[in-house]
Amino acid sequence: MGPIRSMPELIERAVALGPCRLVVPGAESESALSAAVEARRAGLAHPLLIGDRPALEAGLRRLGEDPAGHVIHHEPDAARAARRAVALVRAGEAEVILKGRLTTAELMRAVLNRTEGLRGEGLVSDVMVSESPAGDGGARV
Repeated sequence: MGPIRSMPELIERAVALGPCRLVVPGAESESALSAAVEARRAGLAHPLLIGDRPALEAGLRRLGEDPAGHVIHHEPDAARAARRAVALVRAGEAEVILKGRLTTAELMRAVLNRTEGLRGEGLVSDVMVSESPAGDGGARV
């Protein structure tokens, strides 16, 4: 397979692979919750939402979603939400973590915890993908 040259191509390839199990600690974040819902609708992910249940249910309703159709773990504390997300990955119940309303430090503290985290011999990766409005890869001189 060659390089991916556009966001639609990235999405097409991801959909072809089937949905991943996505866990979102601090899912009350408007952008994270919206991204999780959009990924679900596109067939990219089966989200597991971790955060304050009443806030998540209200946010889902604002997005036109029925909260009963979503897996929600009530954990309003950001550090505990991060640890729960990592535990779900360790248990094989999730494959990808999407950071919600918590700091990168809170998430990485849970991910890199020597006894309960995801440390191994391999590389830990943090990935962000963006696309230039010009659609040319964003290269400018």
